[in-house]
This record gives sequence, structure tokens and C-alpha cells, in this order.
Amino acid sequence: MPRLSVLNMLIGFSLIFFAAAGGPFLAFDATDAFIHDPSIMDSWLFTLLTSAHGHTNLFGMLHVLFAFSMPYSLLNVRLKKLQTIGIGMGSFGMSVLMILRANLGPVAGYDLLGVFTGVCLSAALAAIGLHCYGLAMKWLRL
Repeated sequence: MPRLSVLNMLIGFSLIFFAAAGGPFLAFDATDAFIHDPSIMDSWLFTLLTSAHGHTNLFGMLHVLFAFSMPYSLLNVRLKKLQTIGIGMGSFGMSVLMILRANLGPVAGYDLLGVFTGVCLSAALAAIGLHCYGLAMKWLRL
């Protein structure tokens, strides 16, 4: 299991690095928009890119926290691997898919990308809930 914890730390810190590297581009765009056309700051693209930046940081920290708290969970290694995949799906949905969604623009009809992003987030939510259960079981045994 230590390898699984290290993998989650690697994913988490990589996501935080990715978000930090993208932050200056977002800041330059915000500064340019503020100087030349402040209405851009209320645009679909800017809103979703800002959201993707924040959520990528959040999911990076979530991976790291999951890695640190993993030894306290009473769940078996197989379930912890599934949790890693679930949180990874949420990370993918709220980083790569959100950036893709921002650049494609809004869709009036059925949004397959939005549905897939929702599935990814649902997997992350299930993984986090399952982790809470594993930690609660440890707490009850203390």
C-alpha cells in the first residue's frame, strides 16, 4: 500500500504543478481583459477556465490528503485502488474535461461531454464517500 500512497502523492503534486503552471496564463488574460474589455471576465470561457484552475488545485490536494490518510482506512487494498481511480476520474473531469468544455463553448442541447464530466465527478464522490466509511470504521474500533 505505500506504493499506492506514493502514486496518489505523485498525482496530487502533479495536478498542483499543472494548475500553478496554468495560473499565470489565466492571470495575464484577466489583466488584459480588465484593461481592455472587462466584459470578458464574465464570459463562459473565463468562468470555466477559472473553475478548472481552482478545481485542479482542489483535486491535487485531495489526492495528497487521500494518500496521507490511506493507512488509517480499514478498507482493503483493492478498494483503495478503486478509490484512487475514482478520485483520478474526478481530477480528469475537473481539469482536462473542464478546459475542453470551456473552449468548445456552451451547448443548447444534449451535452455528452457534460454527462461524461458528471460521471467522472460521481466516481470521485463515491470514492470520497467510501474513504469516509473506511476512516469511520477505524475510528469506531479505537
